[in-house]
Amino acid sequence: MHPSGLIEQQLRARGHRLTPQRRAILEFLASASHPSAEEIHRAINRRFPMTSRATTYNTLNWLCRQGLLREIYQGGVRRYETNLDPHHHLVCKRCGKLEDLYARGSTTVAVGKLPGWTVLAVDVTVQGICPDCQASGARKRSDKRPARRAARRSDIISQEVRK
Repeated sequence: MHPSGLIEQQLRARGHRLTPQRRAILEFLASASHPSAEEIHRAINRRFPMTSRATTYNTLNWLCRQGLLREIYQGGVRRYETNLDPHHHLVCKRCGKLEDLYARGSTTVAVGKLPGWTVLAVDVTVQGICPDCQASGARKRSDKRPARRAARRSDIISQEVRK
């Protein structure tokens, strides 16, 4: 069964209402790879133009609280997935592509004792350059930023030396 169908069954079994907007969000989540809330909202708005951002965000938060959706934080953006199986993520540093990564053997990471902390979850993100970016030699704008920042810092240092 499709992930959105399983989630729909679980919601109905718990006595929750499945509005057309909620159903559309579930269908989009099942067909998209790690979408952001904004991407989800834009897609839902094409079908239901009166759907507010609040409805989208509230539905995503509600699905997370129900344990039927996973929120991941990657690159300063909250993304969502219906895949609740233990897995990690692989992210391209150039284009931002995000893929699921399944480890062979244990998927746990030993974090040891963290004084004062209660660990709720451990997420591993492997960073690299995807095959498409390697083939095209594509450079994302953020790849150029560190060089510009470094140049600015050296300009400041050279200005201070001249004084």
